[in-house]
Amino acid sequence: MKLSEELNPTPAQYQQFIEAWQRQQVIEEAVAQAALEHALNIEPQSVEVTRQALAAELPELELTATETEELLLHQTLLREQLNWVQQQAPLPDDAQVEAWYRGHAQHFVRPEQRYTAICC
Repeated sequence: MKLSEELNPTPAQYQQFIEAWQRQQVIEEAVAQAALEHALNIEPQSVEVTRQALAAELPELELTATETEELLLHQTLLREQLNWVQQQAPLPDDAQVEAWYRGHAQHFVRPEQRYTAICC
């Protein structure tokens, strides 16, 4: 874990970063452990999908080959577990979607906007 010196965080910002990172690690480990408990079968092509998704970032991490493979497996476990959870959730019908929207309509209101053109 590296925090770029370019950001030049204050001690309080650095502490917030560390705490957020630690929370993220706990969550990710719980999700990965759940995937293992569900005995999700991780296929090589699934790891390859993860590799392609992270292709731009992997070189920047400067990981060893072993660390790269561990990261890819971890990220694949997370993705597969979240996909599994998503598949367990029932899809709402149109009436449920509309009821939810009407109950939360205030979140979708945009203030009136006017555009003017400057002429001559």
